[in-house]
Amino acid sequence: QARDAQVPFEVEDYVNGFPAQPHDMFQIQAGTVHYIGANNLLLEIVSARDIHTYRIYDHMRRGKDGSLRPVHIEQAFETIDFSRRTAWARENLIEKPRLLEQGDGWQEYVNADRPWTDYAVHRIDFTEPYAGDTRGERWHVLTMTQGEEIRVEWSSGSHPLHYLETILIPGATGAYRLVSPDGQPARVIKTFLKLGATGG
Repeated sequence: QARDAQVPFEVEDYVNGFPAQPHDMFQIQAGTVHYIGANNLLLEIVSARDIHTYRIYDHMRRGKDGSLRPVHIEQAFETIDFSRRTAWARENLIEKPRLLEQGDGWQEYVNADRPWTDYAVHRIDFTEPYAGDTRGERWHVLTMTQGEEIRVEWSSGSHPLHYLETILIPGATGAYRLVSPDGQPARVIKTFLKLGATGG
């Protein structure tokens, strides 16, 4: 079916579909067929070593010139791991956040930390200030996914962060704080390289 990209078809007739709720995380390993359903706003975290996505089907979308966008059938079928079935996908792709630590008015969860990735993804929920620390070892990328505005503070300054904005905290920063000025619930996704990783 995928070999004729100009014929519309229902993707879920051929590929498993899993319902997504706000703040869910799916960890897609290279070689896995995947697609994004309608009405999803996506925060995509990609390793620099896995930057190629080969399209098998493109939902009849057209480019600026009005023609159907190209697909990459041969390349895709060369990279697909066909051993991955429903049970594997459910066990390995749908993350189950686990509480890492908590304090007065904040909790930090491990959202994703799979052995095949160079990076880890944590989730920070807070109403009271959360203390972060790069320890001079690695950068932190922070993306605000709930709330209107918070403040990122460090020893020499501060910066506001709004809903769906991202800020890079350099490794040399050391200690920093996330503050919700009005004490309203906020959520930040923190992504960072694992120690010893060389990817980006």
